[in-house]
Amino acid sequence: MSRFFKTLKPYWKSVLLIIALLVLQAYADLSLPQYTSDIIDTGIQNGGVSHCMPQAVTKEEFELAKVFMTEDEVAIWEDSYREDGDVYRLDVTDEKKLDEYDDEFVTAFILNNQTSAVEESAFKQQIAAQSGQDPSQLENVPVEMLGQQMGIELSTFKKEIEDADGNVVLADCVDMRPVFQMMLAQGRMTTDDIVSMRDTLQEKMESMGSSLILSMGISYAKNMDSAAGVDMDKLQTDYLWVSGIKMVLMALLVAVITVCVGMLASRVAAGAGRDLRGSVYKKVRKTAGMVLSNNSRAKHKMAQRVMTKNHRTSLVNTALDGMSKIEAGSNTVISHFTFNAGDILGADTARFIFFPPT
Repeated sequence: MSRFFKTLKPYWKSVLLIIALLVLQAYADLSLPQYTSDIIDTGIQNGGVSHCMPQAVTKEEFELAKVFMTEDEVAIWEDSYREDGDVYRLDVTDEKKLDEYDDEFVTAFILNNQTSAVEESAFKQQIAAQSGQDPSQLENVPVEMLGQQMGIELSTFKKEIEDADGNVVLADCVDMRPVFQMMLAQGRMTTDDIVSMRDTLQEKMESMGSSLILSMGISYAKNMDSAAGVDMDKLQTDYLWVSGIKMVLMALLVAVITVCVGMLASRVAAGAGRDLRGSVYKKVRKTAGMVLSNNSRAKHKMAQRVMTKNHRTSLVNTALDGMSKIEAGSNTVISHFTFNAGDILGADTARFIFFPPT
């Protein structure tokens, strides 16, 4: 392992860059499913609204929203909006704060949204329970008359709601929030009663998932935005476009990172392989040089020995050749002298003198 890191040491910058790119690629890969979920849940199901805090609220709704809030929540609510003509506009853009407000205000918003459209029959039952009357006595009493008796303005309106079988039906509904507002102002209801209602609602919501609870809170925000004149279709379309573009850019980022990592990894691998081959080649050359050097010294000594032996042989051959030449010359001289002596003294006399009989 140490040799491996030693080989990669010259390319540590590229290795660190590859690791950083792989971390970024993992983040981008994990973000793509979240963008898909946001497009479906927020963009399609919630109409492009991602938080419970409405973007805009009418002055009337701004005051009615405080009915089911605690004192701390009322303070945050008033600090989060600025007055703009006939509406109040959200002045908070920090996503972290908005997420915190979602958890803090969701119960009050759901309770507010539920009491903003109560079926007429359920409304009369609650009024009868508050006044101690028989609900049957109020069946034929108009809602407007009940409002006059309480000193507030009430009226019915049509709204699509789900019945017990889950079917969407058009029903006559009444906004009960002015009733609670009036009762709080007259002291007929206290803050403890509001807290008790919130606790009861929270107990019911414990069995629900967090995404469902958030969707119920967002439903209140959508109603408030629509009532304040916000173009909900444009809001949804803009959210889908922005989320779609982010998703495409993230996919392109993953593709670019994949190419860059492949290129850098190939360069590091090629460089490390080249260095390893060069190291092996240098070691082979060094070892071969030592072997050749030792062999050269041995061959030199052997050559010296062979040259010495050959020199001696050459001297002997030269001496023998010289002796042969001397002997041949002597024979020639003797033969020539013998031949001349034979001519002068006679052949027999010369043979007798030079080659006497034994």
